[in-house]
Amino acid sequence: MASALSGGNPRILFDMGEVAFVSSAGLRVILMAAKQAAAAKGGLAIFGLRSAVNEVFEISGLHKFIPIASDETEARSKLAKGK
Repeated sequence: MASALSGGNPRILFDMGEVAFVSSAGLRVILMAAKQAAAAKGGLAIFGLRSAVNEVFEISGLHKFIPIASDETEARSKLAKGK
């Protein structure tokens, strides 16, 4: 991820389809990556969240700051629009 940001590609997609659990440490890493991508004039979007993981994003409020999509196409679209 760091090499993508430093290499001039500040747009990052996270495929979370296989993630069954996310800890507070995992949320921090994602939030830090989103901040770094935004600082590099890019962004970060997430797609494929399982129900339980999506609930964690909603409860934590991260869904207000990080675009969440159902699939990669939608995530790319949200990232391109800056939503």
